[in-house]
Amino acid sequence: MCLSNDAHADYSRLARAMDDEQLEELDRYYREDLGRSCTTVDLELHGIVRCELEDRREQRIRRFERSLWLSSRRGRLVEAIRHWPVRRGLWSSARARVAETSMGTRPLVRRQ
Repeated sequence: MCLSNDAHADYSRLARAMDDEQLEELDRYYREDLGRSCTTVDLELHGIVRCELEDRREQRIRRFERSLWLSSRRGRLVEAIRHWPVRRGLWSSARARVAETSMGTRPLVRRQ
């Protein structure tokens, strides 16, 4: 027996709404307390919890790497160069997203 698509989506939504401590506690419960008496549904639920924990760890790592990049001289210089067209009004990321969806590419958009 496995979870239906709706049940899987609902449990994934609930897992995303939990904080890290609750997810860690739930992971510990699935690992230790269930032991050998777990079913395929329990394994699937544990997989959803593990996937959410892994996603959050990857997000933390990306934020940390970005912080390290911005703390270096080269990172600040590259970011200043990247943001220069936005500050000058030559590039608008919101207008680029609209153009991207309509054309399928990411063009340089000039503000008029």
